[in-house]
Amino acid sequence: MILVVVGIDVVDFPRDVDGITVEWLRERLREKAPLAAGRLRSFQAEPVAKQGMTSLAHVLTLDYDDNPGHLPRKLLAKFSLDSAPVKAALAGNRGFEREVAFYTRFGEDPGITTPRCHWAQFDAGEGRCGLLLDYVEDTRITDVFTGQVKDIESVTAALAPFHARWWNSPALKSTLPGMAPFMLEPILVRLRLAIDNMRGVYRDQVGETLIAAVAFWLDNALFLAEKEQWQPQTLCHGDLHREQILFPQSAMGPIFVFDWQLSGHDTAATDLAYLLVSGLRPEQRQAHERGIVEAYYADLIRYGVQNYSIDQLWQSYRLGIARQAMFYMTVFAIDDVAPVLDWWSNDEKRQNFSFWDVSCLWVSQALKDHEVLPRLAAELR
Repeated sequence: MILVVVGIDVVDFPRDVDGITVEWLRERLREKAPLAAGRLRSFQAEPVAKQGMTSLAHVLTLDYDDNPGHLPRKLLAKFSLDSAPVKAALAGNRGFEREVAFYTRFGEDPGITTPRCHWAQFDAGEGRCGLLLDYVEDTRITDVFTGQVKDIESVTAALAPFHARWWNSPALKSTLPGMAPFMLEPILVRLRLAIDNMRGVYRDQVGETLIAAVAFWLDNALFLAEKEQWQPQTLCHGDLHREQILFPQSAMGPIFVFDWQLSGHDTAATDLAYLLVSGLRPEQRQAHERGIVEAYYADLIRYGVQNYSIDQLWQSYRLGIARQAMFYMTVFAIDDVAPVLDWWSNDEKRQNFSFWDVSCLWVSQALKDHEVLPRLAAELR
């Protein structure tokens, strides 16, 4: 499949914030913020406090000859890291391409609020990309440890019209690769390495449910992925967890979804399962999950989805839980998880929660609550 991206053959663009000039910024702003382009005098760049693993982002504070009050005060410049391991990892899932493709093909009006994009470009030869986005202020990021159920309910309320908008859209397959088949083999490679560690070193911490789930997945994932591709497809974020979402400070503001490096076409329940299982603590999920899923389904129908039953949604949702569990279990592909445990313990917000509980027990409980393994096994008969 060929991924068509605007600017893919053009390599003359800044590779980091040091390459940005006032004139370059003026040109990028000219289409969507012409008044800002004409009045821009200078800018200052500061790195964001929490950087991602694959890119480096800076906040650009803009100075104007005269600002009538409605010109953008800040922009976010995001550039991929010039790192061989990062390039190799992102080449495996075409993450830089995906994000640029999302913003250039869907970003103007995707059906869910995202930061406005002024520029997005990818250099296939170097495996590098850059984005210039509006910097969204007066927002907050929540986490699963302190977050509220109402946060997740607000995201699913926004997710349904977004998914409904791109339901079985022909534009998807010509622009973005599918998630299930595309990501399957890299995960299987890591799971083949992980299962020996899970059985031999971390059996007590991981538990028998997840060991059985990985063994089942290694035997049947190709069939299940192919089967899932026959379900209705839509545009999915692909990595929808709380820290990819900006929540408004006021109750009336919109949510913003960002980091579209794993965007692609997939079943809608994949986003839904990832969001609920990763975004709710087990007691929250057990108390509210059914109501949230049923409300999401009702909204899908209200926004025009037809010939899709709630049984189909639950079937894909269960598979989505299994897929998320498998993604979590790839951590055991490394011989020693001690560095991961150190990283976990050094984050203050996680200190009252065990890595093993959050990464293994919580998702294992979701598998049990939904009888995922016996139900998937029944589908194979």
